[in-house]
Amino acid sequence: MACHKAVRANLRMNALEMQSLLKDLENCENPLHCPHGRPIRVTLSKNDLEKLFKRIV
Repeated sequence: MACHKAVRANLRMNALEMQSLLKDLENCENPLHCPHGRPIRVTLSKNDLEKLFKRIV
């Protein structure tokens, strides 16, 4: 059921839908992982971001 209702790639959402999704996420029992155990959020350091944008090597 969770997979069927999932937001899929390339789905356009308006600001209200995105805010609602984040509010629902806050109310989840485990807001850090999907039902399959994959992470929902990741943390990137400043160094990670700089590498992604080729600011440092």
